[in-house]
Amino acid sequence: MLILATKSSTKRSLMDRNGLEYIAMPADVDECSIENAHPSLNAKETVILLARAKAKKLSLVYPNEFIIAADTFGVLPDGSRLHKAKTTEETMKMCLSQSGQTVTIYTVICVAHRSKFHTDTTETKITYTNFGRTTLEKFGHVWQAQFGVMRHSVSMLMRPDSR
Repeated sequence: MLILATKSSTKRSLMDRNGLEYIAMPADVDECSIENAHPSLNAKETVILLARAKAKKLSLVYPNEFIIAADTFGVLPDGSRLHKAKTTEETMKMCLSQSGQTVTIYTVICVAHRSKFHTDTTETKITYTNFGRTTLEKFGHVWQAQFGVMRHSVSMLMRPDSR
């Protein structure tokens, strides 16, 4: 059995589109506490730690199954980390903070099986044009508190060389 450590509809959709059979099960780790407990880690090291923590938690319950866990977050040039927004206003502020910036996105996948953990990390740089609240609202006329919907709107504001 393959266990996907997530409640993300986007990650489940990726698995579904590829015809993979799996069970989606969120690991429910306290990401803020983990990050705060390791303040000396850089962004890349932190995202690796978070993905491993999710995989480890579920591997303790399902030691003989393959566990796939992932984590992603962006980092602004000043070092500020962009985490999942919880409200509509947080989503708007996060998107506006990326206006005219080159944001580094770190994504990690961790596969755990029988007490062995394998990770892979990608680093993507995205440069956004300058935009404001009005532009976001215009392009994101369907946007809700769901960051995925807003992310689609913001992707239209990327410079062509960042797509």
